[in-house]
Amino acid sequence: MKTKTAFYKPLLILLTFILSWPTFAQHHAKIKALKVSYITTALDLTPKEAQQFWPIYNMYDDEIKAMRRAENKLFKPVKEAGGIDKITDKNAQSIIKNVQELEIKLAAKKNKMRNELLKVISAKKVLKLHQAEHNFKRKMLREYGKRKRGR
Repeated sequence: MKTKTAFYKPLLILLTFILSWPTFAQHHAKIKALKVSYITTALDLTPKEAQQFWPIYNMYDDEIKAMRRAENKLFKPVKEAGGIDKITDKNAQSIIKNVQELEIKLAAKKNKMRNELLKVISAKKVLKLHQAEHNFKRKMLREYGKRKRGR
């Protein structure tokens, strides 16, 4: 009896994961749509501005997200070792150096995005973008917290 359970349990977990994958992708698409709507409204973009703004923003946003994922991967050795206290000082210095280099590249990428956006929207709207991104993240985290507490 235990062998059947041992066989079916991983199969059930895999099946659940496969069936939930479209929901996961739909969830990200929904968040992306909410973000587009939120930023468009916050910046009060005209149709012409939106047409020029979104391709630039999306390109840089994708690149910035990839850089953040790369930054998270830099900490993988820490997790694999069992925490910061389990790595050597040399490893810690190497991680710090890599994080600092990535942060410099990230800042440069954000500056490049802002300069590109200044060609299609006003400086005030570029500032509003920074504020809108921050507010959207806060709003999403609050909503996530509410839903998690509500369970």
